[in-house]
Amino acid sequence: MVMAITVPAIASSSDTTNQASYWEGRYPGLTCDKLDGGFDDSGALVSDGDYTLVIVKGGPTYVVHHDVSLGDTLSAPDNSNRGTAYGVSHVIRCGGGHDDPSDNDQV
Repeated sequence: MVMAITVPAIASSSDTTNQASYWEGRYPGLTCDKLDGGFDDSGALVSDGDYTLVIVKGGPTYVVHHDVSLGDTLSAPDNSNRGTAYGVSHVIRCGGGHDDPSDNDQV
């Protein structure tokens, strides 16, 4: 099951949600890596593996996908001004550890 939650991300020099280390801190035991650039503007990606979390960043927000499997379609945040999804700026993939979305996705 893929659960996506859109949470506002504030873009500033102190914003750490764009870093893999932020997600490792929110979900102890996970190891995360960040992929920058090279994405098309469709706002959708296909997972290249199995991950506990995949965070897709686009525009000023991000979508957290939980329990991602190889081949799952991952969406970027919706851009209500255009009626489509934002283009993807980066992706953070996390594996291992325990994913407890009940309290960790509250910002």
